[in-house]
Amino acid sequence: LLEDLKGRMKLRRYQRGHWDAVILQYKETELVEHDGTLSDATLHILQRLRSQLAAQAHFFSTTAPQANDSKSNNDDDNDSNIQWLPSHAIQLHAKGQLRA
Repeated sequence: LLEDLKGRMKLRRYQRGHWDAVILQYKETELVEHDGTLSDATLHILQRLRSQLAAQAHFFSTTAPQANDSKSNNDDDNDSNIQWLPSHAIQLHAKGQLRA
């Protein structure tokens, strides 16, 4: 994951602030899974994170499996109905801030 991010972040400039004023002095990039630029290892990490989030019921959707559902032990099924946005990576400047 870090190797995939190094080149992306190197080419970016630090932003002064985010539109919602939560992040100051940062670089940001989207990790688009289907553009062919991410390694298999990074794709695997992103899938594992999404499966864990779905399995922990972080999403309240009528399409998410219930705790007693026979599919709930299968990570691939837990997130199959969730429409995921691209993942984002942020690098803070030494003087950057997260105000959340």
